[in-house]
Amino acid sequence: LSSDNKLIRESELKINTIASQNFGEFLYLVAEVLANESEHKSVRQISATIIKNILNYNPIFNGKWLQLDQYTQTRIKDRVLSTLASTEKDVRKAAALTVVGILNFAYFL
Repeated sequence: LSSDNKLIRESELKINTIASQNFGEFLYLVAEVLANESEHKSVRQISATIIKNILNYNPIFNGKWLQLDQYTQTRIKDRVLSTLASTEKDVRKAAALTVVGILNFAYFL
């Protein structure tokens, strides 16, 4: 993780480009990284942040969650929810914030 603003902007641009190509699949793959216990804690935390921020703070993707089919939404939600049982406390916290971000758009149950 970097404090270099140029690197951060470049990374955000890359994320936006990839997410624009297939929004649902991108979110699912990031949720897979979040749920993967073998990934480093910081990678999992940034995965949670990416999901939360794309859904809640990125105007490029405004309303995209609601355009996803039910199957894709459920797959993403299931992976994020499974992370709440992580052995890593910080990852659980990040996942909980992601759950709240998704709840802005839909219920889990």
